[in-house]
Amino acid sequence: MARHSRRSFLARAAAVPLSCCTPNQLEVTASPFGQLQPDPAGILNLPAGFQYHILSRTGDLMNDGYLVPSACDGMAAFDLGNGKVALIRNHELNPNDDRPTAFGSSKPREFTRSTITYDTGKRNIYPDGGTSTLIYDMNTRQVIDQRMSLMGTVRNCAGGPTPWGTWITCEEEVIPAGGPLAKHGYCFEVHPTQGGNPNPIKRLGFFRHEAIAFLPQGHIAYLTEDRWDSVFYRYLLDKPHEIHGGGKLQALALLGYEDTTNHLKQSFPIRQQVTARWIDIDDPDPEGDTLRSFARTRGAAVFCRGEGVTCDGSAIFFACTEGGHKKLGQIFRYVPSPAEGTPAEADSPGHLELFVESDDPRMMAMCDNLCMAPTGDLVVAEDSKNNSQRLLGVNVHGKVYPIAEHIANRSELAGCTWSPDGSTLFFNVFHPGVTMAITGPWPAV
Repeated sequence: MARHSRRSFLARAAAVPLSCCTPNQLEVTASPFGQLQPDPAGILNLPAGFQYHILSRTGDLMNDGYLVPSACDGMAAFDLGNGKVALIRNHELNPNDDRPTAFGSSKPREFTRSTITYDTGKRNIYPDGGTSTLIYDMNTRQVIDQRMSLMGTVRNCAGGPTPWGTWITCEEEVIPAGGPLAKHGYCFEVHPTQGGNPNPIKRLGFFRHEAIAFLPQGHIAYLTEDRWDSVFYRYLLDKPHEIHGGGKLQALALLGYEDTTNHLKQSFPIRQQVTARWIDIDDPDPEGDTLRSFARTRGAAVFCRGEGVTCDGSAIFFACTEGGHKKLGQIFRYVPSPAEGTPAEADSPGHLELFVESDDPRMMAMCDNLCMAPTGDLVVAEDSKNNSQRLLGVNVHGKVYPIAEHIANRSELAGCTWSPDGSTLFFNVFHPGVTMAITGPWPAV
């Protein structure tokens, strides 16, 4: 294990309850990396032979003069060549957040209009969310640059990388127009080196966004919504790779099923293919938070807290954090039609299956962010009520195994993403706001 003290790990953070963990929790299947070993520093338990590295912390001074904000959430890694990787990192901060922002803990904020700023707020109400970008040297394992890359947004929760090499960051909030802030509830595009485009992608919908994933061709995106009665969305781009060029938003309906949550009883089947159809959203940018209710009146299926979503190259996986009979989380797998997004898909529709549903917190407790490992397994970050949070693997058979266990505090883990060469797994500790990397004997890509 890399040696970092618990004290230094939590430096500059607000006090939170610390706890120990049971190191050998139930394993549904044996981990291919071996059992987790207790970390003497009390930060992160890993299998033997693996190490963690702390890259960035809330409060660090960045190259643009701002401070690393807290609430580090969704993230993706982008290859810059010559061993350099850009990590674009979300910050899920509320307006006038009491947690550290890019301005530290200072109030009022010194917001200025810039090429990466969407909203500066007014009447002493400040939109504190956004994204920051780290440039990381894989050879020296050093961060060589950090700076804000999008400002003036709200609760940037997750998002997703695009096939053309940018990051879509999603606002997990709905703020109508007419108040001290601009209208919030949108997605924004951030370039790894050029920074963010402050123009919201309104055709992707006005709702409480969580995450987004694309098919490799770059012509269709899938979006999740973090509500107890959320729906699952699809966006058909008018032109592949042109996310600002317009498109059509739709919601998922299922043949024979309106409710996938299984809260009252195990009514939605596990590992059975359910036929899908898609419902047009007439107005993706309404005045209020009405998209999901509109979609449901048209027959859209209900999901419980849609969060992480990722693509394995052909299928789409997405997490529902409090779905399932015990509200411990579900992972769904959507297999697109061979004619996905065209009129011909009616003859050969896509289908949805419930891939994993947890009935024991020792198996999986409230899945959140997702990413695909180079091996084809899923990596899942937990956001549970447990004393520790884990990064879990899910293999192609739906079996869950532990990768890492964070024991420094109860903070959720987020932003799991792999380096382009598959040698490093990056992730965030939401509170106090730390970006970390795991290296070791990962399978060769």
